[in-house]
Amino acid sequence: VPTYALFGGLLSLYMTYVRKQRWKRYNAVHTQYEEKFRAGKLTPENAQEIFQLTFFYDMPTLTALASAYALIKAYDI
Repeated sequence: VPTYALFGGLLSLYMTYVRKQRWKRYNAVHTQYEEKFRAGKLTPENAQEIFQLTFFYDMPTLTALASAYALIKAYDI
């Protein structure tokens, strides 16, 4: 039973750490682009940067799989 408790505790700590890091990035992006957004001066390049930050940090595995699938479909390997 102690090993289950240790595993559960470590998993809980890891999930808390990951959640904290995600919110840290979320708040950093909002702080960086909030003034431009409120002023209506957010450019398509800024929107692309925001999308890339979100996509690559939140879904790295999906990004890699989608890229591999796109290459296979594009080159018909």
